[in-house]
This record gives sequence, C-alpha cells and structure tokens, in this order.
Amino acid sequence: MWLLDLDTGKSRSVGGNGSSFGVSLSADGHHLLFLSEATDLVSDDDNAVLDLFSCDTTSLALARLQPSARAGRGSCFAPSLDGTGRMAAFSR
Repeated sequence: MWLLDLDTGKSRSVGGNGSSFGVSLSADGHHLLFLSEATDLVSDDDNAVLDLFSCDTTSLALARLQPSARAGRGSCFAPSLDGTGRMAAFSR
C-alpha cells in the first residue's frame, strides 16, 4: 500500500508482507481505511483472515480495527469511510 502526495509527488509506503486493497480515504485525506492480508502490520495478527486497518496519513500510525463480536468473525470486505474519517462501514 502506498500513499502519494499529489502536491509534492512524494510517495510513502504503509508496508506489509501481503496484498492490501479496498482503500477508502476521508474527505480531508487524513484517514485511510483498507483491507490487508499482510501479517506484519500489527504484532498480534495471527487470525489468517483479511483484516481491516486504519491509517493516519500524517503519522502513518496503523491500527487493526476489531469489530465487536456482534459483527461476526472472519474476513472483512468492502470497507468504506465517511468524509470525516470517524465512521467505517464494512461487510462480513
């Protein structure tokens, strides 16, 4: 996964040892939501499913989002982020 600043032309890697896709960016460009099969983005990723991640595009801080048990277990699909970056939607 790469972030490209269209003003400066600089690109930055979000990293990962697997494919990432399903990207959704907040209206202000500060929050990125994506799916990844990478296992090295967070230290405790041992669930062998597509995980949902949030990335702060300024600091590149990553967090794996762990939906509540009511949302079910397993891979996430079709992530979407609202314009403010505060609400995420996905399918299970």
